Amino acid sequence: MESRHGRDESVWGERWELRERQLQLHGAAAALTTPTGFLTLSFNNGLVGSGATISINSMMWNVYNVGFNAETLLHEMGHLFNFSRGSGGFAPPNVAELRNSQAFDQLIHKDCGL
Repeated sequence: MESRHGRDESVWGERWELRERQLQLHGAAAALTTPTGFLTLSFNNGLVGSGATISINSMMWNVYNVGFNAETLLHEMGHLFNFSRGSGGFAPPNVAELRNSQAFDQLIHKDCGL
């Protein structure tokens, strides 16, 4: 069955519902990046795939300022780079946020001045 978005719901429906639930579970999270495609396990980055999808929480977009939006995109692109197999990875790896939830943001602030 095709949805209003032109996607086959039998294939895509569960993935979109999962992303929506993940955004809701993260409460006020501005965005969420998830690996896609053929998934394998990586020591530093958890699951990695042939690509990744960035889901922006529209309720948080433009709430603060353009700097917040830029930081959000850079942060999620770091995850995308880590989740996409063969892309080279971003320093720090995704597991760094387990020890320090601000690891990505601190690097973005230092290197980009945001």
